Amino acid sequence: MTTVLVAAGLVMSAFGAFTTFQNTTTNSRIDELRETAKHAILRGEHDEFKLRLDRDIGLIREEQQRRGGSIVPRTEHEARWAATDRNIALLSERLNELRNSTSSTYTIRDEVHRMQTEVSEMRKLLNDRKP
Repeated sequence: MTTVLVAAGLVMSAFGAFTTFQNTTTNSRIDELRETAKHAILRGEHDEFKLRLDRDIGLIREEQQRRGGSIVPRTEHEARWAATDRNIALLSERLNELRNSTSSTYTIRDEVHRMQTEVSEMRKLLNDRKP
């Protein structure tokens, strides 16, 4: 009978030690989770942070679209440069014709004055076309 009681005591002490070990492990894991929860943010805080970020992103996109609308496309610049080049070529041709013609009834002063008035009219037309 003593042997049975000693064996039962050993089994109970082993079971008690096992249970205590398991409880200690479980308690330490719960403590770890509580520590990490202290550094985590709540759902409401996350939602508020996300709303602020979305609002800021929206403002940035609006600013980007506003700036993008005021940029003149390259093709428009190229068209203006080509028109300017054609006007310069035309004026050069007229000046060369004037220099080469000897029987002209116009003086150089008259021709330059005529070209200045044409340039003034072109500038006026260009300024009228601008929005």
